[in-house]
Amino acid sequence: RFAEVLRAEGIPLSPGYSRPLYREPYLNYYVKCPLSCPFYGKNVDYAKVHLPKSEKACYSEGMWLPQYVLLGSREDMDDIVAAFEKVRENIDELKPF
Repeated sequence: RFAEVLRAEGIPLSPGYSRPLYREPYLNYYVKCPLSCPFYGKNVDYAKVHLPKSEKACYSEGMWLPQYVLLGSREDMDDIVAAFEKVRENIDELKPF
C-alpha cells in the first residue's frame, strides 16, 4: 500500500525487487574477481547460498525507486521528499484495520 500511495503522489515507487543479487543467473558461470577469484582461494557456489534476510528484503520489505528519478533537478528532489513526508504524516491511514 505504501508504494501505491507514493505512486498516487507521482513517485514511481514499486514494491519488492526481482531477486537478491546472489541469485542472479550470471553468478553461476562468472569466472573473474571478485566472484571467482584466485585471491580468495576457492570458488563460491551461489546455488548453495541462502540468505533469508536478503530474500525477505527483496520479496516483501524492499522498495524499488528507479535510478532515473534521482537525476532530476533540486526541485524534483524536493518534490520526492515532500511526497515521502506527506505519506509519513498520514501513515496511520495506511495501517490495516
